[in-house]
Amino acid sequence: MEWYHVLATVAGNFAVILPLWLWNRAESRADIRQINSLISAIKDEMKDFHGRLERQDAEFKGKLEKQDAEFKAYLMYAHDKK
Repeated sequence: MEWYHVLATVAGNFAVILPLWLWNRAESRADIRQINSLISAIKDEMKDFHGRLERQDAEFKGKLEKQDAEFKAYLMYAHDKK
């Protein structure tokens, strides 16, 4: 086997491997961008969820305070009646 056969084999392999390597790199970068966008969407959804949860908690506490005040007023009214 002559040197030009070796060089032709190496060049042929390089001509096949280089485009595959570049394509693989581009696909992996696209996957990383997609994963990052999914992560940011999940973070936004978590913030929105926690905001809604805090609002519901505040509404619930407000209703409890109102019920507590009404109950205390009723007790005072019932006590005054006796």
